[in-house]
Amino acid sequence: MKKPEPAFRRLSEYEPKKINWFWDQFIPFGMTTVVEGDPGLGKSYLLMHLSASLTTGTKLPTGKRIRPTDVVYCTTEDSYHYTFSPRIKALGGNPDKIWVQEKYSAMDDNGLQTLRSLVKRRKPGLIVLDPLFNYVPADRNAYSPNEIRAIMGELNEIGESADAAVLLIRHLTKTKRDKQIYQGAGGIDVIGFARSAMRIEKHPDNPDLRLMVHLKWNLTTQSKSWVYEVVKRDGEDLPVIVWRGQCDISIDDLGRDDNGEGPPPRRTAFEFLRAELANGPMPAKYLLEKAENEGIKKRTLDRAKSKLNVIVEQQKRKWVWRLPVDR
Repeated sequence: MKKPEPAFRRLSEYEPKKINWFWDQFIPFGMTTVVEGDPGLGKSYLLMHLSASLTTGTKLPTGKRIRPTDVVYCTTEDSYHYTFSPRIKALGGNPDKIWVQEKYSAMDDNGLQTLRSLVKRRKPGLIVLDPLFNYVPADRNAYSPNEIRAIMGELNEIGESADAAVLLIRHLTKTKRDKQIYQGAGGIDVIGFARSAMRIEKHPDNPDLRLMVHLKWNLTTQSKSWVYEVVKRDGEDLPVIVWRGQCDISIDDLGRDDNGEGPPPRRTAFEFLRAELANGPMPAKYLLEKAENEGIKKRTLDRAKSKLNVIVEQQKRKWVWRLPVDR
């Protein structure tokens, strides 16, 4: 017997809805957001911090205070007894409102059904898989577009049913990619399916700081990056996250060079300034215009100027830049 055709409905039957944000521009409720970065940068700690904030309704750095809700946090990275529970308490969260798997289960049919039932009962505001690929069933191919989209589609549908934000953590590949949006592990369909994505990186000018950088913004305009620091306070065993405001460093400023290290945009700006100033002072106006024509952003040029200790001075009523004498 021939299978029936998929049902169609008039678009007018779908009432337009306004996006509800957990974190404005970065994390929408009811949709999927990818969080990526290299191991050891604290992606999980950041998401534990966000989870803790949601369980208590703590005011976010954006100025928004979210209604306290439950959180579902699935992780294979940390022990619930020795790591996860102490961290949530140190971060000020309410452990009674965080639900974890009693026993590991991949997101196969049974795992998805168990998650669906819990979400239906508890109506959480946040669902976290840390990391995503550890929850792909063994008989499924995470690099197959059809299979990974099917799994993410199920997770997104579960989140949408409770208007919960779905956060999926993934690591970066060691292989250099031409575009930053392709740098995450797994196929492009992971980032393609997500409505929003962010990268966790070290601050290029201060390795003690971390950046939460907008990587994909289908639902809004690109946001400035958020700066935070993991700080251990006197007398406390575990650190907390302290937000340090926003900055203009974008994902384009954080690429990798041929060795997988260092941002090409800033390296290009370094080389540009060294070459232009090698023979002596040059007019600032000329340098800024030439840099712009070569695709070097002003903020990137300014950081390179600072690192090179470029001296700015006035000569014959014109502002010029020059390298220090000892260069």
